[in-house]
Amino acid sequence: MVSRQFPTDPDALRAYPATGNVFISSPSAQPILATRFLAMRFDNVFNAKANKEVTDAWSTLNTFHLSSSETRLSRSCSQQAHVGVWEQYSSFPMVTLDSKSQTPEACAALDRFLMVIGQLVVPRLMNLLYRHDHQNWMQQQK
Repeated sequence: MVSRQFPTDPDALRAYPATGNVFISSPSAQPILATRFLAMRFDNVFNAKANKEVTDAWSTLNTFHLSSSETRLSRSCSQQAHVGVWEQYSSFPMVTLDSKSQTPEACAALDRFLMVIGQLVVPRLMNLLYRHDHQNWMQQQK
């Protein structure tokens, strides 16, 4: 069912508009999925001030070479350091042991970045989830 609805041939994929909200429904034959949607895309989620705060915190964090045994190249060309884990059943991020070996400046930058994400990004995304996929939102509250 999924392979028929979402083919792997790029020419057979459905084109979506470049702007606007997009909701891709979960196939009804997949009762395992706990959400109505396989994907949701939202336009204009954050205002310019919030965008600037997030990108500034991220840019500051990227000025430090974060030491981590998990640092590796991903599918993208950017290097990643996995310094925190978001626990599905926790209301706050859990910082990994690797994070404790950072310089005080890197720790301050990481704290700032996680604070910005927690205060600006997560509440807005949870509000969108509440409005558009309430069942999934309820699972996130547990």
